[in-house]
Amino acid sequence: MKKFCPRCGREDVDFYKGFCVDCYREMNLKLEFPRKIEVSKCRYCGRWLVKGKWVKPNYNTLNELIKSKIKSNVQNLKIESDFKDDRVLVRLTGSLDEHGVVKVEEEKEIPFKFRDRVCDYCMKKNSRYYEVKIQLRKLKVFDLAKFERIKKFIEREYDYFSKKFNDAGSFWIEEKKEGLDLFFGSQRVAERILKEVRHKYNVKTEKSFKAAGLTQKGKRKGKTTYLIRV
Repeated sequence: MKKFCPRCGREDVDFYKGFCVDCYREMNLKLEFPRKIEVSKCRYCGRWLVKGKWVKPNYNTLNELIKSKIKSNVQNLKIESDFKDDRVLVRLTGSLDEHGVVKVEEEKEIPFKFRDRVCDYCMKKNSRYYEVKIQLRKLKVFDLAKFERIKKFIEREYDYFSKKFNDAGSFWIEEKKEGLDLFFGSQRVAERILKEVRHKYNVKTEKSFKAAGLTQKGKRKGKTTYLIRV
């Protein structure tokens, strides 16, 4: 006796749990696309705000963002997308079972809009915010060539880290009568550069810290100053 679908009566098709795969999909698929997608975008650096974090956008970022806004019971869900003016074309694939018998393929155009914002990093940079200051000071008898080499090395290292890390923060230099003050918006970047300076130029640093309260995680926050005498 031939198998037939009790819903549509078809026989020569694939079946799943007593129904043809098409009827099973129609009866069980739960899929809701967002009516529109809005993303906060930094007007200065172009980062997107995704799940509470400012990230550099790429193809995977867009697809993960779309995926997070789709409500469905589709397993092994995969998203592909293409921009079309102020809309994004979304192609969704997956299945309603773990073995991939009841396949799901859907396509949808969704309105896409950017909201103009300023990210935390650019806000700090534009406000001259800093976490670490390196005081590069001249001794009474000092090595001018070494002084200049250290300065240029720090500038090159910051340029490298600013391209590597999203949160490299700001950096600027102020000239003083007794030397230079180098300001860093990121303590992580400053600490990495200092480690290389100590090793490469065999210099010692003197550290001081000015507290300014506590972070949300209970850690002390404030500004750290490192003194280097050349």
